[in-house]
Amino acid sequence: MSNYKVGLVVPIYTTKFIKRIIEYINLTYSNNDLIICIVNDAQPEVKKYLDSKIWPDNVEIINLESRGNFAGANNAGWKYLIDKYPNLKYLGSLNDDTIPKNGWLEKMIFVLEGYPKTALAMPIMETSLGFLKTKKNFACWRLKGSDNMEPINSKIKNDSFVSAVNGFCFVADKNALVSVNFLDDEFKNGCEDLDLGIKLLLNGWRMVTVKDSKVYHIGGSSRYIDGNNKILDNNHVILAKKYSNDVEKFNNLNESGFLIIRK
Repeated sequence: MSNYKVGLVVPIYTTKFIKRIIEYINLTYSNNDLIICIVNDAQPEVKKYLDSKIWPDNVEIINLESRGNFAGANNAGWKYLIDKYPNLKYLGSLNDDTIPKNGWLEKMIFVLEGYPKTALAMPIMETSLGFLKTKKNFACWRLKGSDNMEPINSKIKNDSFVSAVNGFCFVADKNALVSVNFLDDEFKNGCEDLDLGIKLLLNGWRMVTVKDSKVYHIGGSSRYIDGNNKILDNNHVILAKKYSNDVEKFNNLNESGFLIIRK
């Protein structure tokens, strides 16, 4: 099928969850207009695993020659999909350490199509925290301090426009991603999602959390597997400098979810 509508990138660094996440994606999305791109982030053992398996017809595989991290892996996947399937309308990213719930993707796309100038949609994150694995939801986020983000709602009754992107799962308008040149690969597994949201807001787009879309996030098992505090701290420094040590100004949205720029 050449007329795919949605292109979803799954950036991979280990083999632990690959087969399961592909099965979940196809089980929970009922349309046949989805193409999935697994991007192996330059790991030889992952390439060997991918080569040894038979994958569904709607799965493409890219093996990067050098480490791209979260931003570079997603960018490579998106650009590959755009080049091969130019009729794509939406592009997304999903961490492999997730369990998407039924209708998660359809509901995000439905909302994107229903709200003009909306670049990006996110699901509600379901997760379990602490030693007791206490269930917790994270719905909406806002930018915090000079370089960070914080959750502000665990439950929402309506689709909610937001100022911060949580990169574990989102779907975006292809043209919007192209207009801001995708993710900034200067960031190494941290803050590139926040930066993406700010770029979209500055370019006149808005972003939304979808009340009926849910994805369970195991967390801590994928993109940070070889991370360290020094790298994460450096990402925060880059983000703070990029926006004059004040990302909170981008929380200033009007009732329709568009950024209010104060002079």
